[in-house]
Amino acid sequence: MGYRIKALPNKKSEPNYKIQYRTYVGGQRKDTDIKRRKWYEHGFNIDMTFEEAKERAKQLNAQAKLKREQEARVKIDKRFEKEDDIKCAFLPPILVEEFESKVLFRGVYGDPERIKRSKTMSHWRAAKRVIRAVQLDPSNYEDEYMAFYDYFQQHEWSISYVEKVLKLLNRWGFYCSKKQNKAFLPMPAPRGRDRQRIADAYYDSEKTKKESAPLSPDQLEKAKSLFMEENYNWLLVSIWFGLRPIEIDNLKSPQGKLWDLVEESGYMVLKVYQSKLSNLDRDKRWKYVPCLFPEQENLIELIQEGNFKRPLSKTIKKHINEDTTCYGGRKGFTNLMLDRGVPLEAVSSYLGHQSIDRTWITYRDKNKVLLPIDEKKVVKIKRTGS
Repeated sequence: MGYRIKALPNKKSEPNYKIQYRTYVGGQRKDTDIKRRKWYEHGFNIDMTFEEAKERAKQLNAQAKLKREQEARVKIDKRFEKEDDIKCAFLPPILVEEFESKVLFRGVYGDPERIKRSKTMSHWRAAKRVIRAVQLDPSNYEDEYMAFYDYFQQHEWSISYVEKVLKLLNRWGFYCSKKQNKAFLPMPAPRGRDRQRIADAYYDSEKTKKESAPLSPDQLEKAKSLFMEENYNWLLVSIWFGLRPIEIDNLKSPQGKLWDLVEESGYMVLKVYQSKLSNLDRDKRWKYVPCLFPEQENLIELIQEGNFKRPLSKTIKKHINEDTTCYGGRKGFTNLMLDRGVPLEAVSSYLGHQSIDRTWITYRDKNKVLLPIDEKKVVKIKRTGS
């Protein structure tokens, strides 16, 4: 959504461009021409060059984006204020204010707005919602912990999120009990059956991402006109290099930091840092994906330019199918490489898997018929003369 300048190279008179306003209606892109007599209302004039008009369009789009963000923040703040206005005997305002200043954000200096939108504050707001719902004195937390577990299950929270909120609930309980000269025993983290039922509720909910269907180059090509160029490019990189979504996003960083290009045995190789593998030493988190095919080599320039952006999952589901997510290209990469004669061991290495079993069991398309490979028809991986 926003202003865009479209060049008119065949037009001889000035200005050789037109101004459009792009909107999305029902997921479909719509470009509306702005009549020349209304250019001045938007800060344009006919004496502007093409580059000057583009710069003005960028300014207007940035201002509109900032306004939307401010409106969204005001809306969120009103919702939080409404929650805080709900009186609860187990959340005395004076104690809450002391707890936030002396415990949660003790020694933290900076922009109050940034603190308000920090992860810690987000988890604390969730903890306050739990306290209002459960209505228990902190001295009873340890005895009545099942009430909290039931709340977590009912609201389909993930185990990791539960642990973060539970930590804040225990800190709040300890602080309140200390102020009231009461004994406090912390709630235990969910274990055994309780942990399993909370996890099952989360994984059975709509929040979880189900296994993606593979996305092939042909499928993406058919839907090309439905995607924005940078979203299409992102999916193209995913299909031809098999990178995780976060790894593709990291390609936006300066070359040499989280990715690099090296040459090995006559091949151009994309060197990618795997931030997901936090259990390994940093030096062992790199993986190497060689450009074996022309399609991969053509994408290197696109990667260097940074002309790609991750599409929304709902956009992929709408234009491809409901079973495809951001991992669809990574799934399709496995089938694509195997169909072109690349050995399974190599494909597993390009994906960054620790074992071939994971590649074969999880990423191979189970509905795909595997045919014997005719050596004469196999695409030669090695370049001629290299």
